[in-house]
Amino acid sequence: MRLWRRLVLAVLVLLAGWAGAVRAGEAVPPATVDDRSDAAALVRSLYNAVTLKDYARAWSYFGTPPARDFASFVKGYAATEFVAVKLGPVASEGAAGSSYYSVPVALAAHEQGDTVRYFAGCYVVRGVNGAIQEPPYNPLHIEQAKLKPVADFAIPDEVLKSCGGAVATDAAAALERVQRQFAAEQRVACGLDEEEAAPGLLRTPEVHDLSFKFASDEAAAKPRHYRLYHFPCQIYAYNESSVFYLEDDMGAAQLVSFAEPVVEAAFADDEQTRLSGWKVTGFTATATLINADFDAANQTITSFAKGRGIGDIFSSGSWDFAEGSFRLRGWLYDPTADEQEDPVTVIRDGVVQPPDLPK
Repeated sequence: MRLWRRLVLAVLVLLAGWAGAVRAGEAVPPATVDDRSDAAALVRSLYNAVTLKDYARAWSYFGTPPARDFASFVKGYAATEFVAVKLGPVASEGAAGSSYYSVPVALAAHEQGDTVRYFAGCYVVRGVNGAIQEPPYNPLHIEQAKLKPVADFAIPDEVLKSCGGAVATDAAAALERVQRQFAAEQRVACGLDEEEAAPGLLRTPEVHDLSFKFASDEAAAKPRHYRLYHFPCQIYAYNESSVFYLEDDMGAAQLVSFAEPVVEAAFADDEQTRLSGWKVTGFTATATLINADFDAANQTITSFAKGRGIGDIFSSGSWDFAEGSFRLRGWLYDPTADEQEDPVTVIRDGVVQPPDLPK
């Protein structure tokens, strides 16, 4: 406890010196502190970077984007001259290959014109076990931050009580984290406006829990638990697009890409109502599925992309969840404008089929 108090005092003295230098007009910035050795050091490093206007370094301390884009992040500190920081006792909790740390904070943001604004709240910091990582290395990073304005430079008792555990491990915090990731990464692809990228207005996905074992897992090993997030993307005349994010058992979420065959069709008539042949010329990958659905019982995602409104021209895929990813299982294809559904089976059970024609 004495060591912790000395560290806090040192930080405050350093920032007080910087405050005096700023008010005196002296160009004497504090030394760079870039320390990920523990959760408290990481939060101190964040505000050292803000004080030095080293915004790219500040941005790098977050596991997911802390703002809609980097320009917005920088703009948020436009009036800030320096930030003084107080830290409370850090709590920790382990979960599925990661350690989570809750860091209570009080901030005094000194702005231009001798204005000081005070904030308090909780940072959640995550460290992934290095022994189970592969390149690129994922260092200790900020997983979540919740701050609110307060009256003075102190950590309120309610913050100390609520910031006593790794709050980022619960489903609500995980959902918010993936929502922010979706808003940052799919803003253009899904046509999100600025409001839909703002906290409290983030687009809400369907959420599904998945469980499985790798083939290499021991027979007695507990099932692994992943989480699937199904986000609505765009709405068209007779199609709706979706994107999916898959969160692993270490809390890392990634956009899902789906394999699709490239099918070349030949027709027996100019009206393209009768198929004379088809062949698979290759495969591609897409992050967007049309009219997608998830079958929780079979852990399968399906799509049905209409070529026109009555649905007689379409392609339909299915992807099964296995070994921690979605694999192309089936593909139906109907390119004929004959006002009926009579597709050919291009892929069945993951295998390309001979080019038979519909009966």
